[in-house]
Amino acid sequence: MRTNDFIRQTPYIAWALMFATLCWGLFSNFYGSLTPEISVTLSLTPQNLGALIMLMSAGGALGAFLGGDIAQRFAPAPLLMVYLALVAVSLVLIVSSGDFALVCVGYCLYSATSTAIITVSHSMLAHLNLSDGIRPRLLALLDVGFSVGATISPLWVTLLLMWHHDWRLPYVMFALPLLIIAASLLHRKARADFAQIVTDTAANQSHNHTNGTSQSSYLAVIRAPWARWTWLCGILIGYAEWGNAYWFVNYATNGREIDVTHARIGLAAFTGGMLIIRIWQAFYHSRWSNEQRMKRLTVVGTAMFIVLLALPNHAHVLFVSMVSFMAGLGIGIIFPMLLNHLIEQVPHDASKCSALLMLCIILGSQLGGLIIGFFATHVGIFAGYATISIAMVGFTYGIWRVYGEIKTPSAPRS
Repeated sequence: MRTNDFIRQTPYIAWALMFATLCWGLFSNFYGSLTPEISVTLSLTPQNLGALIMLMSAGGALGAFLGGDIAQRFAPAPLLMVYLALVAVSLVLIVSSGDFALVCVGYCLYSATSTAIITVSHSMLAHLNLSDGIRPRLLALLDVGFSVGATISPLWVTLLLMWHHDWRLPYVMFALPLLIIAASLLHRKARADFAQIVTDTAANQSHNHTNGTSQSSYLAVIRAPWARWTWLCGILIGYAEWGNAYWFVNYATNGREIDVTHARIGLAAFTGGMLIIRIWQAFYHSRWSNEQRMKRLTVVGTAMFIVLLALPNHAHVLFVSMVSFMAGLGIGIIFPMLLNHLIEQVPHDASKCSALLMLCIILGSQLGGLIIGFFATHVGIFAGYATISIAMVGFTYGIWRVYGEIKTPSAPRS
C-alpha cells in the first residue's frame, strides 16, 4: 500500500491515539530531565530516586492488565475518559504535594493509567476491520507518536524552565495536551469509530462463539507453543533497548574513554534511528514481508551492538553516532511487529497479547537495569554492557524460531 493510500485509509481514531501516545512519550522523559530539581526540592537520595523508578515500572505492569482483558468488559470511549481523568488526578498529586509518598502515588498512578491507555489503543486497532497489511503500520504509528514525544520532551522542559524555573511547571503545562486528547476523543469522528469498534468486536465475538472459539486465559496464551518464543523475544528486546538507554553513556565514557558529550550524541543517534525506522514502517510502502523485515533488521541490530561493544578507546563521535543510529534502526519496530504477529494468530485475544507483550518489555527493561548494574559494579562496565550483545544474539535466534513455528495454530483454550 502506498503512503498516500495508507494516510487516506487510516481512521480518525488512529490519529487521535497517536497524538495520545505522543503525549505519553513527552511525559516519559520529564522525570529524567528534572531529576536534579526534584531531588533538591523534595530532599531525595539516589535510593529514593531508584525506588520511584521501580514504582513507576510496577505501575506500568498494573496498567498492562488494566488495559488488557479487564478493559474488554467496558465500552472503549467511557473507559478511556475514566483513564484520562485518572491521569489528571496523578498530575495534581505530583505538582501539589511536597510529600514524597504522595508524589510516588502520583507517578505510579500516571504510569498505570497511561500504560492502560496504550494497551487499550493496541486492542482497539486490532478490533478495527483492517487488512493485514495496514494493521502493523498502524501499530507502528503509535510508536512513532511515542518516539516523537520523547524526542521533543527535553526541549519542552528546557523552554518552560527558562520561562519559570520550577520543576512543576512542565507537569502543569502537560494539562494542555491532556485536554486536547480528551477533545479529540470526544469528536464526532471518534464517536463514529468507537461505535464501529463496538460493532466489529460484537461481530467477532459472535463469530467466535459460532465457531466454538472462546477467549483464552492469560496462562493459556502464555503457554501456547507458538507464543513462547515471542515472549522470550519481548524480554530480550526490552533488555537490549532499555539496557542501552540506561548504560550506554556510562559504558562509552568509563569503558571507552569517549567524551561525555559525544556519548550523549551517540545515545541521541540511537533514539533517532528508532524514530526513523518507525516512520518508515508506518508511512512507506515496502516489498518486504513482515517476516523479512523482522529477520533482516534484527541481524542489522545485532551486528551493530557487537560493533558498539568492540569500539576502540576515544572513538570518533561520527563513527559512534553512525553505529548507534544503525543499532536503533535494527530494533526500532520490534514491538509492533511482534504484537502484530501475535494478533494474527489469535485476533480474539488481542488485548491479552498486548498486555503480556508489554509486561515482557517491562520485565526486560528491569533486568537490563539490574543485571548490567550488577556486572558493572562487581566485574566492570565492559562486562555489563557485553550482556546486551549476548541478549541480541539470543533475540536473533528467537526471531528465527518465532517464524519457524506453525503459521496458523489453533487457538489455545482455557
